[in-house]
Amino acid sequence: MPYIQNEKRKDYDQLVAQLVRKLCDEEEDNVLGILNYFIYATLLRYLHKKGYRYHRIASLLGTLECCKQEFYRRVGGWYEDMAIERNGDIPIRERKELPPMWKWYSGRLAERK
Repeated sequence: MPYIQNEKRKDYDQLVAQLVRKLCDEEEDNVLGILNYFIYATLLRYLHKKGYRYHRIASLLGTLECCKQEFYRRVGGWYEDMAIERNGDIPIRERKELPPMWKWYSGRLAERK
């Protein structure tokens, strides 16, 4: 993620490397729970030190959502593209008409104009 200046990344990269080393020593079944705990505990301790405010909680939730989307965009989507190349895509048959629900909805949209 290019949102942190290189100088600051070095400090945090060391912490990330420590966490990854510890995670790799764990049983596979425990890793997701540990990651969940680590993220939750980090956010909770941050709020405890900085103060519980609505805007801060909402911003942290937004950050988690952006992180989720960034992970999917960079890793999940890439993995799915590789699987499509390897296994082929799901065939989609062309529709000549809109399904009944979409006909109704598009008619309603036209009425509003």
